[in-house]
Amino acid sequence: MELPIAMLACARIGAVIRSSCPEIADCKPKVVITCKAVKRPPKAIHLKDIVDAAINDSTQNGVSIDVCVVYENPRAMKRVDTKWKERRDI
Repeated sequence: MELPIAMLACARIGAVIRSSCPEIADCKPKVVITCKAVKRPPKAIHLKDIVDAAINDSTQNGVSIDVCVVYENPRAMKRVDTKWKERRDI
């Protein structure tokens, strides 16, 4: 349920919904919204790790992302299993 709510909120305020590094670098966001992980049987897909890689690549291209809002999905992954960057990840 959180995904459609986040997507509708982004559409309402005119935010861009992107997923890959070149697209993140193109729109130069200040905030990124993601989920820690999702379960796709038989394994979990670590979305936060994918987003972190895209943010790091974007940072090398001169894009500064101030905040990464992360939805915690306890069914897919424990908080201690997720890598957090101080002062950026919420």
